[in-house]
Amino acid sequence: MGVHDRHTEAYQPMLPLWQPPADDGRPDAAHDGKRRQPRIDLRKAACFTYDDAGVDGLFPRRDATRPPHGDAAPDGARSRHMDAGGDAAAQTVLYTYDNLPGPFAMRNLVRAGALVALDERHAYRSTDGETLYGRAAIVAAMLPNPQLVACGRAAAWVWLGGEFPSAVDVLSTTHYRAPLMGRPINVRERRVPPKQTQLVGPLTVTTPERTVCDLAMCPPEDIYEQSLDELILRLLRHFTIDIEDCLLILEGCAYLHAAQRAREVIADFACIA
Repeated sequence: MGVHDRHTEAYQPMLPLWQPPADDGRPDAAHDGKRRQPRIDLRKAACFTYDDAGVDGLFPRRDATRPPHGDAAPDGARSRHMDAGGDAAAQTVLYTYDNLPGPFAMRNLVRAGALVALDERHAYRSTDGETLYGRAAIVAAMLPNPQLVACGRAAAWVWLGGEFPSAVDVLSTTHYRAPLMGRPINVRERRVPPKQTQLVGPLTVTTPERTVCDLAMCPPEDIYEQSLDELILRLLRHFTIDIEDCLLILEGCAYLHAAQRAREVIADFACIA
């Protein structure tokens, strides 16, 4: 028996016969015999880009003509009001690891200037810190109680911007011992008339004139060590505040032991404001 006449009992599978495509034998134009491109999830890739497109992809732009609003979140990571039907992702003003892929993304965004860090876990958008309503939304999202009124250094930051203060001053009768994102909450138990406060977006804040008076009533060591005198001068010049208006406000605070000293502090700015 020759080599070609030998038989074997081993199983040899049969290849399926070729059949034409079902759609009249025409090849699919979408595939055309080419290898399909893999799908890449780019939802988090924008976190690691430093150009404008990457930052805008991560932080949706908000309408600059409208004050920011958002739902109150348990961790304070959202502003406290939201328009009906608004996009929740667009309302976030405080970012944590929960809003981002993780600490690495936050550090890179802070380094790139897209975020400004408040502490190791919280940050806000630099663009929000450049607008009046954005700063008001940031402070409102930080406060443990939406009824609190921002005053002193917190109010000055809302009105002027710049570097976020090392302490948050509020008007309240309740004392808060826990720090607020690494910063103490300084409670001022003062009776402030409604006409000396103003609603800016979701936050109630003292007017620039009242803010000047509150800063002037701080302890003298804080005024000079924390450069509060520079804040007072900036407020006076930026809002063209009349010194006499501040002195009239302080006359209504005669019950406060610091009011007289504050009158002397503000009087010193009469020649340079």
